[in-house]
Amino acid sequence: MTSRILPLALAGALVLAAAPAADAAKKKPKRMSATYMTTVKVDHQSKWQYRQFAQHDCLPGVCSREDKGSGSTRTWMKTKRPFPVMVIRGFNGRPPTLNLGSDGIPMHGEQIVMGDDTLTYGGPWAAANPNIAQPTTGCGRKALKDFASIGWEDLQKGGGLQLGVDLDPYREDCPNVPSGIEWEGGESLSIYDVVASVGKGKFLGTKQFTVRGQKSVTGLMETRNEWHYSQFGDAEAKIQWEATFRMKGAKKERR
Repeated sequence: MTSRILPLALAGALVLAAAPAADAAKKKPKRMSATYMTTVKVDHQSKWQYRQFAQHDCLPGVCSREDKGSGSTRTWMKTKRPFPVMVIRGFNGRPPTLNLGSDGIPMHGEQIVMGDDTLTYGGPWAAANPNIAQPTTGCGRKALKDFASIGWEDLQKGGGLQLGVDLDPYREDCPNVPSGIEWEGGESLSIYDVVASVGKGKFLGTKQFTVRGQKSVTGLMETRNEWHYSQFGDAEAKIQWEATFRMKGAKKERR
């Protein structure tokens, strides 16, 4: 190698060596905290129906008893306005802490609950057994207000977010699902069963993102079909919710 080529080669090596150091110097430090302006929407729908019919011989004919009913619930809520959620980086592999303040996220919306449930007698002895209708004065439309919470399903690993807000689909003095209907999994659907999948790195690493959760369950009454007794019934419930997080100070993305 000539004396002129050697200095040029050394200079090139120095430039290559300096490049990683320069990149490291330009690398931004990790955010330790940020405020996300947060909007939340939730929708809950359920419905049910059933019929139980019994009959027996009674002089001078056949007497019967029929229980039947049906109902539905629709609940929807959303944030009144974008709500600030302080996010603080977790340590030792824990997901970020979501600070919702002392009360939580203000939500408002409406709920419509409808239902009817009647017991009807037939045959010669019907006059001695007056028909019965369950009260429905508690049914109808109602405005809702509540404070929601958002937190990690697993406080150690993250992996999904849960929403907490009052979505009780039943009311006093309004018929609801009969005890004979059995839900898959043993219980009706709860808002805490609906987990929105999200990596814990989304917070503090992404300026704007949306998480969504959705789940449906069904319930059934054992079907019977005999001369003296028959019954059927079913129910279903569905909950879906979403939350959008936009880092405060970041430009809003166009949709």
